[in-house]
Amino acid sequence: MRFLRPDLTYEKHGARGGITTVIPLDRWRGSVVQSDLGPKVIFTFSPRYLLSAFTDLPYFRFDIARAVEQSRYPELRLTPRVGILRPTLSQVVDFLSDLRRNHIHASSDIEGYPDDRGITMLSICPDPISGIVIPFWIGGDHYWSASEELIVWQYLSAYYADALCTKTFHNGFYESFVLAWKHRCIVCGWTDDTMLKFWELYPELEKNLGVVNSFCTLEPYYKDDRESNNLTTKLEYNFKDSAVTDEANRALESTLAAVPASYAHYRFNIRIAPAISYLNLRGCRLDLDRLADHHRRESQELNDLQQRLDDSVLSSALAADVVTRKRKSDPFHFNVKSVDQKRWLLYTHLGYKPHGRWGPVTDEETLLRYYVKDRNPAIRLVIQAVRKRTRLQDITKLVPNSDGRIRTSLDLVGTNTGRLSSRESMAMRPSDSGDGCWENTGTNLQNVTKDLRDCFVPDTDVYDFWQFDLRGADAWTVGADLAALGHTTMLEDMLAGIKPAKVLMALLAEYESGRDPKAINAMDRATLKRHLDTIAIPDSSQRDNAGRPGDWKYDVCKKVQHGTNYDAKPGTIAALVFADSDGLVDLTDREASIYQSLYKLRYKPDERNNWIRKQLSIHGRLTAACGISRKFFAIRNPSDIDDDIVRQASAFEPQANTTYCTNAALANLWYDPQNRAKSGWLHCDPLLQVHDALAGQNHSAARSWAHGKLRGYFDTKLVIHGIDVLIPADGGWGRNWHDTKNKLLA
Repeated sequence: MRFLRPDLTYEKHGARGGITTVIPLDRWRGSVVQSDLGPKVIFTFSPRYLLSAFTDLPYFRFDIARAVEQSRYPELRLTPRVGILRPTLSQVVDFLSDLRRNHIHASSDIEGYPDDRGITMLSICPDPISGIVIPFWIGGDHYWSASEELIVWQYLSAYYADALCTKTFHNGFYESFVLAWKHRCIVCGWTDDTMLKFWELYPELEKNLGVVNSFCTLEPYYKDDRESNNLTTKLEYNFKDSAVTDEANRALESTLAAVPASYAHYRFNIRIAPAISYLNLRGCRLDLDRLADHHRRESQELNDLQQRLDDSVLSSALAADVVTRKRKSDPFHFNVKSVDQKRWLLYTHLGYKPHGRWGPVTDEETLLRYYVKDRNPAIRLVIQAVRKRTRLQDITKLVPNSDGRIRTSLDLVGTNTGRLSSRESMAMRPSDSGDGCWENTGTNLQNVTKDLRDCFVPDTDVYDFWQFDLRGADAWTVGADLAALGHTTMLEDMLAGIKPAKVLMALLAEYESGRDPKAINAMDRATLKRHLDTIAIPDSSQRDNAGRPGDWKYDVCKKVQHGTNYDAKPGTIAALVFADSDGLVDLTDREASIYQSLYKLRYKPDERNNWIRKQLSIHGRLTAACGISRKFFAIRNPSDIDDDIVRQASAFEPQANTTYCTNAALANLWYDPQNRAKSGWLHCDPLLQVHDALAGQNHSAARSWAHGKLRGYFDTKLVIHGIDVLIPADGGWGRNWHDTKNKLLA
């Protein structure tokens, strides 16, 4: 084994056979090849490159470890793989029949999209060295006759639905969606997934199959073969995907099994994967008439804002020759999306001095700062118009499928904390452009604003729409962490039904009136609860003398609680409050620090953050009560942990535990035999999952029964540092997702 000189692996360039070639190292890194000159070569990043890309260091360390291992013998020991690439019908039938007859575990991979063509080929490998590729569309033509393809799909459908034939995928959410959406094949027996398994070990690293392959097998990088014009190469590519998935799964199994808590969480994720796939497929009915009303109203408001803005500044902007238009026939408008026009408005027309560090920037926070300074109506109109444009874009992303239902794509491992991510659906439709292309539908439904939720409705009027969520969610983990460190106040407050944010309001009231806030802390909890009951929180629709919402102070207290728990600095909290309040609540850093000091006076969150810093210094990782273990690869110096890493670490376990409890509720719902009709449909039917909440529908006649069930589904006890914690949940029902305030007595 010979190590390459750093100058031959400089910044996403690599060397092979002693000749420098331009190679995308983010793909080829980790691959071991035999050079033309004899010795083996491993591709990796240049140390010079890593100085400016420290987050790639874990890949480099693994590559060096692999280089050391490979240096022990001269030959390249690749796994031999031989697959059936162009099968006959009898070979397909015999292969699938053998898998089912002998209940053989296998790995599977598909190529294609849920468009008009669907799956172009798929592969199935019972081991890392053999398998079959079943083509459907190659070289611009059908591989099978119509009668043959029908037989193939009959056998495939039976195989995928056979729970006794256990299966491994890499991102089975995509495979199962396309098989079900386009080809009506239901996947059962999904027992392993290399994407989920790799994430469990390395939640901060990329988890595509190319990266997993580079860690778990010696197969050189091959993923670009997918775009090859050579049909045999493309077939071999599909075969390799399944074979590599099978080999990687075996390698990851032994590694992950050595970490029991992480392995248990992985098995939990596998257990709820069918329920997540159901949410991806099921979707939620969208009230298109109501959505159109929202769009018309927002469009009219944008037009009104644009007219007022043009009346205010357009003539001056035209005189300054900064206004442009796409076509000569278009009318002139001041374009709030144009950085140049906003820069002219702020720094030329209104004469503001650019920021000394950032220069003449035009982001929203800068606009808000200048607006608060002088309350110039033109700046206010720009801010409102920008937000209104964004609002309209959000509305246009709510694209349903032909059945009138909107879908999203939930990912169990889309974040490094275990919190579900959501993005556009895998379901597709023909593009409006008429060019024959297909486009994805749906969007990230976790970001749907509350007022738009009235467009999400049950299937028919005989159903209630419900939502149940965790109360206090992330704060319970923070409270348990502090209690384990000897600071029990937060946990005891929450167990007594006392909200820390409201306690902060009481502390602030004492401080602002010139009294000693410690008097609040001296109260027993019964007295404190009575005192807090006397503190009224005005409705947000009301305004004080400064034009701030009536509940602005309580909203600030909630943000201070959340931010201080996660080691946020006063300036960060002040900026967040400022932006979220549309510039109406403008705290100075000193005022924000007063809020934080009062919060810390009672709850001592710094003790937890100091403990986290120490754990990172010693171990470099944290393990959540739910079993997720996260190694923080960005740590440069264990004796001096960056504050930003501590903030990430502070948020890690609360988010991981909250998500786990919500997922556990979904699992309880999914596997409860009493919740299933004989037909298989769910009585409490989940339609949406948003961070710490589940939403769905149930028959109105079964309302009381359903809500009793839903409360029970959320009964998941965590043991956090030896302390039993049950995060309470509550919910309600109504006519749509926005209207779920109706309550039933527990």
